[in-house]
Amino acid sequence: MLKPFGKKTNTAKRVLRVLAVPLAACALLFGATSASADQADPFSNHTVQTVNPTGTTVNLFDYWVVNGDNDKSVNINNKNGNDNTGINKGHQLKFNGGAGSGINKWTGRSGIDGFGRLPFVKNTLVNGYPEIKAGTYASYGTKGDCTDESLAYLFNNDSQANGKQNGKAVYNNVQGLFQLKDGYYVYDSYGSDGNYGNYAVYNPTTNSFNVYDKAGVYKGGVSDANLGQFFPFDSADKVFDEKGNSLSPKQIIDGSTNLNHHFGMSVTTEFVQPASGKTTGNKDMIFEFSGDDDVWVYIDGVLVGDLGGIHEKATLKINFATGGVHVGHVDNANDPEKTIQDTTIKAMFQAAGADTSNRRFSGNTFLDSSKHTLSFFYLERGAGASNMSLKFNLTTLPSSEVA
Repeated sequence: MLKPFGKKTNTAKRVLRVLAVPLAACALLFGATSASADQADPFSNHTVQTVNPTGTTVNLFDYWVVNGDNDKSVNINNKNGNDNTGINKGHQLKFNGGAGSGINKWTGRSGIDGFGRLPFVKNTLVNGYPEIKAGTYASYGTKGDCTDESLAYLFNNDSQANGKQNGKAVYNNVQGLFQLKDGYYVYDSYGSDGNYGNYAVYNPTTNSFNVYDKAGVYKGGVSDANLGQFFPFDSADKVFDEKGNSLSPKQIIDGSTNLNHHFGMSVTTEFVQPASGKTTGNKDMIFEFSGDDDVWVYIDGVLVGDLGGIHEKATLKINFATGGVHVGHVDNANDPEKTIQDTTIKAMFQAAGADTSNRRFSGNTFLDSSKHTLSFFYLERGAGASNMSLKFNLTTLPSSEVA
């Protein structure tokens, strides 16, 4: 969880009412930085300017399924021969090619016994992390039994480097993933709003992302309609050629064993519910995601968005003005979205047995000026498509002014 900077003040509640500003503005006013474009990296002249949202922490994780050193997912466990080696050893959740059973089986497409996601975690965080809920889970004609198990090993600081977790590398407080567009923080590998996407690569020298002005890696087949995947541990010169003054994507398909498939990310941010859920630009405050595979979004430790499972592109839209929560599924890159669930923040809190009284809620959303923590957990497990889009305009305060 984030720790506030500085000391709390007696005027915190008054400040909470009058100084709430869009998170985008906070980033500009309170020390936004951009990813360096002059480092000795491939195609650095083709990176875009990025910003770091104030009060937001991004952690990145690389996983591998073999014992010993990081093999960059050369082995993607397609035949489940590495279900008990590397990051998979001793755990129920498997990184594979989607050919396992239950929670480790691809969920399918809607036309072939698919349902887009597989809920299997508890509806509250346990000691700060998602936890598998004991039960029998069915996916694409298979079933598998699970016991309660914390997923902390995937998202904490334990790593192969410190001798505490095989098959895992940890990169904390990574900078430079998001662009600022029209008052929203945005990263989009595919370009789902009709704009071109951006390929992003983790740079260990600067502990930041290099975000490029072109989408990279194709889904399924080589066509512009299928371009735009997220593989943060595969360098730009592996994915692009430079032709003239622009980047030209190489004909690399998402299922290639030349790509580093198994990875994860967590994002934590503290925010304030603005009046009527509207930012100072009178826009609804939102948090949106689309992509694959597992994604879980918790607010104040309560599961609000559940996109669990090895699935095709799934979507999540949380609207803090209306309290609406929408979950959808997209079979292929350009197919229309199909609705999986429409619910509300309040309903998700009720399902978790959390407080939904008028001390915390107004209608289906939070009370004005109330403070909250959003926790986002993301895994790429299935060794195939890996697209990701994040868009949000959460409202925050300088940490020293938060009560």
